[in-house]
Amino acid sequence: MSEERAPCGPGTITGCEGFPRLATCCLERSWEGGARLLDCALDLECERVQFWGEATTDDDIRRAREAGLVTNYFYTDDAVEAARLIASGVMAPLTNFPGRMRSVLADIVESPGDS
Repeated sequence: MSEERAPCGPGTITGCEGFPRLATCCLERSWEGGARLLDCALDLECERVQFWGEATTDDDIRRAREAGLVTNYFYTDDAVEAARLIASGVMAPLTNFPGRMRSVLADIVESPGDS
């Protein structure tokens, strides 16, 4: 862990020795913003990071992708927001309405100039 960052927090699981094939997704400290969440994900050597809320920036998403992390976003039911998140590098915007979202996103992707 780098000297300039504080530990991710009490109770954080830092190893998966007993579960070597278990993919890890960082949710720790996500309420503190995307940059803090990303720092924890990198410190804990997670494979995924789950961003959420207005504290997440395009720069956070870009840094996560550059680090090779799978990027989730919790959550949006708005197709325009989902399209913006995907354009920013989010790989999996979580939604309550996957069928409707898939249909609307397909329309946006097919005709981006019309949105």
